[in-house]
Amino acid sequence: MKKGKILVALMIALGSSAAMAASANSTTANFQVSATVSPACVIEATNISFGAVTPAPSGKVNATGAISSTCTKTTAYTLEITFDGEAYDGKMFHPDAIASGDLSEKETSLDFQVGLSQIGDRQKDLTGTGKVEVTTVVAELPLNQFVKPGNYSANMHVFLTY
Repeated sequence: MKKGKILVALMIALGSSAAMAASANSTTANFQVSATVSPACVIEATNISFGAVTPAPSGKVNATGAISSTCTKTTAYTLEITFDGEAYDGKMFHPDAIASGDLSEKETSLDFQVGLSQIGDRQKDLTGTGKVEVTTVVAELPLNQFVKPGNYSANMHVFLTY
């Protein structure tokens, strides 16, 4: 008898939940997800080293570096390389010259040339692809410079304008 009451109660419970499920209503709504992407760029540069250089009456040493730029697709941008001021244009200096502030002495400066992809080109126009674009920086050091021995350096800058 007890089993019969439980069975009847179970059937009533299942029947009422089925009836509720059958009478449940639903509705839908649509919505959008959006974002506005602004033009953007990032840039990195590698150092250029001529290594150990032995002066000679003629000849030159070449070295390269790289500028890696990534801009949003179709973003027009310009790369430009510059020296750390007019006095430094095309020159590397010995630490003694930098410490003294006298950048006019020929025996403590090395002349060199630099460019984007080729010597002399200091500006390059590009269009973003959304992927890394690598631009080679080429540098050339004439060997006919018998200057004071030491480690010469120049500070350069790369600007990315978009």
